[in-house]
Amino acid sequence: TRVTSRERFWDTVGPLLRDSPLGTHLYVCGPEPMIEAVRRAADAAGWPGKRVHTEAFLPVTAGGAPFTAHLRRRGTTVRVPADAGLLDVLDAHGAGVPSLCRRGVCGECRL
Repeated sequence: TRVTSRERFWDTVGPLLRDSPLGTHLYVCGPEPMIEAVRRAADAAGWPGKRVHTEAFLPVTAGGAPFTAHLRRRGTTVRVPADAGLLDVLDAHGAGVPSLCRRGVCGECRL
């Protein structure tokens, strides 16, 4: 379920946490404060910790070292500035890297 505001998020997540069938697993990815809030809500709703899986998104921060990525199959290189991530730069150059992290599904990106 895709939601676009905090209020709508909690209006959606709260009932899902309370009404999910026994044995359901919860997967949460996003910024750490949101993950912790969902984890607390899941705990309050009686979810066992072993059924709650998380992955934190880490922000791209300025000050990292810029680098060049060599795209062997395309025979090109791309410059990745200090304030950008490799996946964003590859997307901007039309490299078409398989990834689902921007859609709430983790584990697809091969970077």
